[in-house]
Amino acid sequence: MGKISSWAQLHHRNVLPLYGIAHDFGHFPSLVTPWVNEGSLNDYIANHHFSLRSKLDIAKQVVAGLGYLHAHAVVHGDISGLNILVDNQGRAQLSDFEVMLLLAEIPTPAQPSGGVRSAVRWTDPQLFEVQTGEINPCIPTEQTDIYSIGSILLQLLTGSIPYYDIKDNIRVLVLSSRGIKPKCPPETSVTSAQWGFIQRCWSPRGLPSRPAIEEIEEFLESELRMAGLP
Repeated sequence: MGKISSWAQLHHRNVLPLYGIAHDFGHFPSLVTPWVNEGSLNDYIANHHFSLRSKLDIAKQVVAGLGYLHAHAVVHGDISGLNILVDNQGRAQLSDFEVMLLLAEIPTPAQPSGGVRSAVRWTDPQLFEVQTGEINPCIPTEQTDIYSIGSILLQLLTGSIPYYDIKDNIRVLVLSSRGIKPKCPPETSVTSAQWGFIQRCWSPRGLPSRPAIEEIEEFLESELRMAGLP
């Protein structure tokens, strides 16, 4: 239970606390966390109209939470609009980090399975390798988290999920694995500087052009100043 105990010891306003594990809610153990009123970032964006300030503020919160995790040697590994949760005060909290490693630690006779998950839309394609006709997940790193942050920035600034124009997650995975990145939706107010920075987050892993957490924080602060917002 090392990963679970590590999560329970993390304390940051933008990281969802883990209280423990419950075994009485079905066939699989459940992770016990606080209730977050507004649901996922996907829900929050769908249900609210945001100013640029609000969009950048949420982005700063997500990056602050991720910076805290990385500072404590924790890789999230699965950042998406589905597991960034928002409370009724507009506070964003990262959840489900290292979730597959957590599940691996929980004794259970069977593990959940399914098709290609929606989170693939936010995921670094370098996490998937094609071998003998099968797609096998690789180990997430801090840099793969940075790729996902680029996708979150795109979602916040445009209001649309990555690959908004493609409904099938399998098709998204195929395109992503071929190096085809999400489009910027038309008729949005994304600037060339913002779009260029998002694309830097999507640079091939290992290249120096993929920004570090500190540079993302600086970029968001700069965008707030450029917009004349305190």
